[in-house]
Amino acid sequence: MRKCLLLALLLLSVFPFGSRAQISLFDLETDTVCVGQEVRIRPHAMNASSYYWGFCSGYLDYVPLMDNLGSGFNFNAPASMEVAKDGENYYGFVVNRGSDELLRLNFGNSLVNTPTITNFGNLDATVTPSPNALYLAQDSGKWHLFMCGGTTTATSSISRIDFGNNLGNVPNGVRMGNPGNLMNNPRGIFVAQQGPVYYGFVVNSAGNPSRMVRLNFGTIFSRTPTANNVTISGGSGASILDTPMDIAPIYDEGNWYFFIPNAGLVNGTGPGAFGSSISRLYFGNSLSNPPVGSFVTPTVMATPLDTPSSISIVKDCGGFHAYVANSGNEELLRYTLPSLSASNVSPSATYNPTFVFKTPVDITRVIRDRDSLFAFVLNEADNSMTRLTFPQCHDANIQSSNLPQPPGVKYDTSGIYNIYLAINEGKPNMAIDCKQVRVIQVPPITLTSDTLICQGDTLRLVVASQFATNYFFSPRYNLSDTAGINIYVYPEREFTYSVRIPFPDGCVVDTTIHVDVSRVKADAGPDRTIYDGATTIIGGPNSFRGPEYTIEWFPTQFMDNPFSLTPVVSPTTDLTYYLKVTNTDRCFDIDTVNVKVSCADLNLPNAFAPDNERGSPMRFGLLNRQIVQLNYFRIFDRWGREVFTTTDLTKQWDGKLGGDPCPFGVYVWEADGFCASGERLFKSGNVTLIR
Repeated sequence: MRKCLLLALLLLSVFPFGSRAQISLFDLETDTVCVGQEVRIRPHAMNASSYYWGFCSGYLDYVPLMDNLGSGFNFNAPASMEVAKDGENYYGFVVNRGSDELLRLNFGNSLVNTPTITNFGNLDATVTPSPNALYLAQDSGKWHLFMCGGTTTATSSISRIDFGNNLGNVPNGVRMGNPGNLMNNPRGIFVAQQGPVYYGFVVNSAGNPSRMVRLNFGTIFSRTPTANNVTISGGSGASILDTPMDIAPIYDEGNWYFFIPNAGLVNGTGPGAFGSSISRLYFGNSLSNPPVGSFVTPTVMATPLDTPSSISIVKDCGGFHAYVANSGNEELLRYTLPSLSASNVSPSATYNPTFVFKTPVDITRVIRDRDSLFAFVLNEADNSMTRLTFPQCHDANIQSSNLPQPPGVKYDTSGIYNIYLAINEGKPNMAIDCKQVRVIQVPPITLTSDTLICQGDTLRLVVASQFATNYFFSPRYNLSDTAGINIYVYPEREFTYSVRIPFPDGCVVDTTIHVDVSRVKADAGPDRTIYDGATTIIGGPNSFRGPEYTIEWFPTQFMDNPFSLTPVVSPTTDLTYYLKVTNTDRCFDIDTVNVKVSCADLNLPNAFAPDNERGSPMRFGLLNRQIVQLNYFRIFDRWGREVFTTTDLTKQWDGKLGGDPCPFGVYVWEADGFCASGERLFKSGNVTLIR
């Protein structure tokens, strides 16, 4: 009945928190994050044969699920239970005080299963009479179950049960008697190796005063040990051991501590109610040292100790938890220790659900089954067994990983979570580590919502929180700055900006602001020069078009259709046209085209048809609009006869002479005048009259 999660030095164990000082297999960039913030992990063990990461492991601060599994396990006044994993299977071992029998419980591949029972009986009297405690250890790949029992000095003894390399084997054992005749109703056996020497410890629940006995196996694990009484100093004058019932050793940062519950029914000198108490023995860095004793239970408690029968102490992700079976009032107490040297520790939780505990006499060590934690309590009153389950949570975006470098994990609910790593599972060099991460609610933040802007516009990103230390933006694309509160963006296309908001407690909010850009393009076409009186089609091919766009040209002078992407224009002077294209988001773009009108030439058609039978112009005349003085405009037939003459720019020939239609043919024209710029125009040419 020795329960701990840091086991014997160099006795390699598959239990969580192995026999050596726990090494750090990984670190967290921060142990406090916000809900939804990624927890980044830095592993140190990159060459292991296997990895198992659990991101939402069971947490001992939570209330466990407690199920009384009934009495169908062949129990007869059960006294002690050990649980271990060997290969893929979990095994439990129970010793019956009422019948001196050893039982094996095979849970298969999960501790949630109902076990099958093998009753080994007393193994040819190897099982000690009135057995009280078991301790299971593995040495050089071989499994050994130590046992102590007896009610008097004459009947007390220790035994070793050997299973070889598999807990599923049929065991054989040896009874080693009462070394030095020092044991008297021994409880809480524990065996460990310190350097080359193997030591064992028991505490005597009978005798006055109560004693701790140290067993020395020497350098040969299998030999019968010698024994001596351990001298304990300290205790402020009170007896440190007062009817001790169990031993829970723990090794931490190079030092050994033993925690011992005292029923206090002999002397009544302990500091707790009914004389019950919990003692702490500090051995320092060696099990061969004389320990210093002290009490860790305060005198005033909301839930007093009442005949504590068993203790299990757990180091879980940096914290220490002690579970005490309080057999006097049928409940389980949990203590949270800020450190192994702390005093005045009150219960942090009391578990006493109806019909779950019936005179609890033993609580096992806490066993990790992947991401869930389990412990078992033996109930003497009704020969039943209670299972405690600390189940894994489901608040992480990923539950587990088998990669050497795991992905970042996020939690959707605030709380305390365990990140757990096991490497080289099932091998002698298996190692386990875990870290706690605190997830807090995201502080109130004012944040620009995902928004829509028009192409070319500038947007101020509003990010503010009362407790934030700064605000960081990335990437630096059309961004006025990367840090601060006055940040302006002007993206030319749809873009997402990342915002990182750190808080003093380690919480960092990583969020984004998505800026959608409503794009529109107006293309008025290239600038051009036309001759006076000519026409041109404006508008380019790159304008956005379709039913979601509206078109508008301005000014509209000398334009045939201001709502067409390609209107025809004939300005009389230099003119700039504006094209405005607007979409349904009311975003718009404007482009311009400059049309220059040149007066460097006369502008006339080369044919006309007075009867307009072929679609040609019906009259023939100057099309220029920038001539300020027309000296003459004359037309001659092929014999040199003048058929039309004028000095009026607006007058044109109708193809007649003296009211009579002129015949089909080619006619010669000549013109002389001045532009508004003062430039003289003189030119002649031919025109065809079509009939």
